[in-house]
Amino acid sequence: MKIQLFFFILFFWITISPARSAFEAPMYRFERCEEVKGICKTFCDDDEYDYGYCIKWRNQCCI
Repeated sequence: MKIQLFFFILFFWITISPARSAFEAPMYRFERCEEVKGICKTFCDDDEYDYGYCIKWRNQCCI
């Protein structure tokens, strides 16, 4: 029974830890966009590349 509990906790920790890292430090995402000289917009134009999200999930870093 202890081994099952150990594996359950291990499985739970492995599945939750990557999800937690996606929500941390939205300011870092904005700074990352500035470092690559990108612009935060709602939608990228056809000639721009979507580098990732800026602060909110709707704003994209366009290069």
